[in-house]
Amino acid sequence: MKKMLLTGVLLALSGAGAVKVGVLLPLTGPGSVSGQAAKNGYLLALDEINRAGGVLGQPLEVVFADDGSSPAKAVPEFVRLVTVDKVDFMAGGVSSATSVAISGPAKQYGTFMAWIGAAATPVEDAFADHKYFFHYHPWSYYNFEAILDYFKYLKRTHQAKNIAIAYEDGPFGSAGINDTIAAFKKAGFNVVMSEKFKTGSGNFGPLVSKAKAAKPDIFYWIG
Repeated sequence: MKKMLLTGVLLALSGAGAVKVGVLLPLTGPGSVSGQAAKNGYLLALDEINRAGGVLGQPLEVVFADDGSSPAKAVPEFVRLVTVDKVDFMAGGVSSATSVAISGPAKQYGTFMAWIGAAATPVEDAFADHKYFFHYHPWSYYNFEAILDYFKYLKRTHQAKNIAIAYEDGPFGSAGINDTIAAFKKAGFNVVMSEKFKTGSGNFGPLVSKAKAAKPDIFYWIG
């Protein structure tokens, strides 16, 4: 159904000039390393697509906006792209916190979205009733299944049983931390530390020292 809807919109745009895509990324702030890397990827894709003839014979145009790694900044930037720049589609989405914040405007304007990150479960919940939301990153619980399988392998082969956990205080780190700890314990691990850190923090010395003092076999970082 989603594929049919997207195809219909593309066909409607095929005779309307350049196809304009708004890209919302953290180009500044704590998430800027990921945001700048994603921007470079979009620019490479833009060049490749337009060299090949664009989209349905029309050039592709990309308008970047900086969410500043902040939900408070993400919302007005999202609205500006949709209402002022008049983009046909939205792409981007690195932070779970900013993605949850824009879910209201996204559903209000019926915006087509292709999201590359923001894997926290609250994002999935926030967009559950938005039929134009396309998410290309595995959700956090899929990531955790793979991690848990790997840790089980380490337990079998290296007798690694003690886990220290550090997790960010945003949606990605905090949303499922209790379930994460419970799953580790059920699998036979000892959780020797579970410590929260502020999203965007740059000073991890005390936290790492605390983890080292707990003498873990595995240090699991969620952020």
